[in-house]
Amino acid sequence: MLSAKCIRLPVKCLVEEANIGSKFVRIITPINPSTYCIMNERKTWKKALTVLLMLQILVAFSLGTLALVNFPMLLEQFGIKFQPDMGILRLIMVYNLFLSASICLWSVMWIRSGNIAGIQAGMTVGFLMFIVSTTVFILFQRMDVLLYDGVRALLMVVFGVLAYREQQKHQITVS
Repeated sequence: MLSAKCIRLPVKCLVEEANIGSKFVRIITPINPSTYCIMNERKTWKKALTVLLMLQILVAFSLGTLALVNFPMLLEQFGIKFQPDMGILRLIMVYNLFLSASICLWSVMWIRSGNIAGIQAGMTVGFLMFIVSTTVFILFQRMDVLLYDGVRALLMVVFGVLAYREQQKHQITVS
């Protein structure tokens, strides 16, 4: 998880962070310039979380666009008959799908810039998706929702926790 080339690490040092290509590099320069340490952060869990977030963006934007263009067809896909008084449901559904996609998009952008808030937002989206998919399964016995959305949401939470721990290992406090 942490690969480092170190020659002696003194107590007081200057910490510099940089993104070089796809790698996050933290350069620790001690007060005594004759020694240095470079630590590389592996981004395995961040990449896995990012892939799941991008999949959620595609799903949410696709369903939201379909709801805008042809709402009756979308309802038929879920086994619901369209009725003329369902207009408010359409607006709420489109709003929630685009909001979810936007939060996921911000999360991906924050993860790519090294901001831990992206990981936290991704975990939150995953947690909320898991609660909703479990509730839909319990109330409507929709196993497909639980298997598709629930598993994806659970993986988002697990990968988010692992990415959060990975990033916390690389947060060095300098005294």
